[in-house]
Formats: sequence, C-alpha cells, structure tokens
Amino acid sequence: MQRWPSGFTNAFLVVYALDGALSLADELLRLATGSAALLLPRNALALTVLWVAMLATPLLALTPRLPARLLLPLFASAVWLNYGAAPLPLWLEGPALGITAAALQAGLAALGFLWLWLRSGGQHPWWVPGPEIPGLSLGHSLRVGALLVLGVLPATLAYAALLLVTSIEVGTRGFVAFDRAGVSLDDRRYERGDREVRLVGMMHVGEEAAYREVVSSFAVESTVVLEEGVSDFSGLLEAPLSYDGMAGVLGLAPQDDLAAYLRDPETAKAPEWPVLRHADLDLAQFDPETVAWLERAQAVWNAEGLGEALREAVRASSERPEVLAAVQRDVFQRRNEHLLVELDAALVEYRRVVIPWGALHLPAVESALLERGFRPTASQRRRLLSWRTVGRALF
Repeated sequence: MQRWPSGFTNAFLVVYALDGALSLADELLRLATGSAALLLPRNALALTVLWVAMLATPLLALTPRLPARLLLPLFASAVWLNYGAAPLPLWLEGPALGITAAALQAGLAALGFLWLWLRSGGQHPWWVPGPEIPGLSLGHSLRVGALLVLGVLPATLAYAALLLVTSIEVGTRGFVAFDRAGVSLDDRRYERGDREVRLVGMMHVGEEAAYREVVSSFAVESTVVLEEGVSDFSGLLEAPLSYDGMAGVLGLAPQDDLAAYLRDPETAKAPEWPVLRHADLDLAQFDPETVAWLERAQAVWNAEGLGEALREAVRASSERPEVLAAVQRDVFQRRNEHLLVELDAALVEYRRVVIPWGALHLPAVESALLERGFRPTASQRRRLLSWRTVGRALF
C-alpha cells in the first residue's frame, strides 16, 4: 500500500505528458511536411492514457495516497480531449484545433509537475505520499466517492449533451444553432447575376407557427421551391415514414407538406407563387440495406417515450459498418447529387430557387453553389423550436 500509489501517480503523469508532447509533435510535423509518421504511436499512446484514466478513476476513492486533486483533472481532461474536446471545434478546425488541444494537454502536464514541485518545497516534481497520509481512510473514501457519484456522473451527462450540440453545429456548418432559448436554423441567400438561391435549414420536427412563418416567406414572384421528401411509390416500407411519435414526445409538430403552410388558413387558397417541385429520390433507388435500416429507424421516430427511442436509436446505430456506409451514401450523397441536378434545371426556368432541406444536407449544397459561382449575400437565423415547449412535454 505504501509504494504503488506513488508509482502509479508518477507513471501516469509521465505518460500523460508524453502523450501531449507526441500529439503536439505529430500536429506540427503534419502541418510542416504532411507526414503522418507519428500518427500510429500517437493514437496508441492516447488510447492507453484514455483507458487508464477511465478505469482508474474509482481508485481515487480507495486511498488518500493517490492525489485526487492532481489525478482527477488529468483523468477528466484525457476523456475530454479524446472525446471531441467540445466546444473547441466550434471555434477552431483543422491543424489549429489539433495544435490547440495538444498544447492544452502538454500545458496541463506541466502544471501537474509544477504542483508537485511546489508541494515538495521545490525539491522534486514527483508524488511522494507523506508519512502523515494514511493508506486507508473511510472519510476520504466517502468524500471522494460522493464526488464521483454526484459530480462526475452529472458532468459526464452534461458533456455528452455538449458534444452532441457541438457535433451538430459543426456537421451542419452552423445551419443549426443552439442557444439558451431553443434551436434556430439559418436561412442563407446566394446570388449569381440575376439568379438567387436560398438555402433554408429545416428539421423534421418543430413548432407549427415557425414552419408557417418560414414557408410563407417563399411566396415571391418567379420562385420555385425544391421540396425534400423521399417518396415510396413501390410501397417498400410497411408504413410511410413518419415523425409523429418523436414530435409527440417532444411536444412539437412534424413538418407537414409545404403546400399546407402556404394555403390561407381561412380560405384554403394558395398563392400564385412559389411553384413547388419535388426534388428528392424514391426509395426504389436506394440500396435494399438502406430500406431495411429505414424500417428500423421508424421504431426510433415512432417510439412512445424517450427511453424507448434511445434504446431503438442504439440498435439502429449498431449496424455493420458496410450497412451504415450504404445508408450514408443513399441518404446524403445520392440525394444531394439528385438535388443539384434539379437545382441546375430550376435555375434555367426561375429567377429564385429555394431549398428548404434538412440542415445536414446543406453544407454540401452550399459548397456546390460556391463552385457554380454564387456568392453569399445575406443570412438570417430563424428559431424553429424552444426549450420551454420541449421541457413542458418531457417533464
């Protein structure tokens, strides 16, 4: 009991510091030469640090001879750096993100050595438990155990939510934005000569009034709206794709056909503009594996409660890699390619084209617009749902 806490602490701090230094060296080497020669040992060392941190965390409650004040921040940072380092990707990307994360780890290691050096009175940067520190202490175990249960577990759940939010904002290039009030989506305009394209971020569930407000803004002369929505003319699915279950759980409304939002609520008359044109694929054009996966995804969207939805989501996401690759190719790549063909044709006929599609599709479409010579001219953010509405439904 007297020696292993010292050996473990010092060994972990050294390996943690080496991981930070190797990560920083790898990032700088790739930036300078493009070489990935250090990537394999870097990943192996990072994985070692991560697993030791996760598995050894409960040991902090075992004995006061393990310095929880030193190790717990290092353990937490190892998990944070290996699981996305959110919210850093919102502000940094590419080499800047990698270098910053590696420098942070190296800096934390340096602070750890400094803390030990100061604790020893400036004699050595190593953890040597003093004779006054007992090997076992019920009070210590209760205090640290309570911290781990009451602090670490909620912090883990909070970070998981932060990581999800960061991933969505990064994955949509800001077309989806989260704030304290709710979720907003970007409405961006691009021009080339006398032609204008609007990319309007959408989600399958939201608030009815928000849908009506954004769709009513499409009613402008010489405007065509390229509608999203996979058709199923062959009846390949047992039931039509529906988000009613998910919307009901969250207290929201599933997105309706755009024509429903354009009609006057009192007269049921639709305006002359815009023209609505279906610009999506049919399920018969998808890989059979994708169709089967969509059947399983229906269980997520139509779940009767949040717990059931999470269980079904785990099942749907645990498919074989080749199945998920087929789904990714059909749901995103092929549909985007078809949409761009429809866009090019629409630009010949109409001065204005509106693309109100799921926000995950829009970064690729935006890149294609820029390649076609369009330039961004305006952008506004539209709130689609509020946390207050969702909170009332869930709690």
